[in-house]
Amino acid sequence: EGDIDDILLEVECLPPYDCTTEPVVRRLREQLRLTCNLGFRIAVRPPGTLPRFSLKANRFKDLRKEGKDGAK
Repeated sequence: EGDIDDILLEVECLPPYDCTTEPVVRRLREQLRLTCNLGFRIAVRPPGTLPRFSLKANRFKDLRKEGKDGAK
């Protein structure tokens, strides 16, 4: 959408925490924006549903479409 990159962050919350409430998601999004100076979409997933990787590099996927000149 537009020229601004959109970052989807999928998170799990372990009990006893409840990350499904909007105030928690809003605060997380705000803290990430202040820390990283980037915008995030937060998707809360049930505990144990996100894949586990041994290398951090596998956690990030660049899903931007390449332009005609090869730039993203």
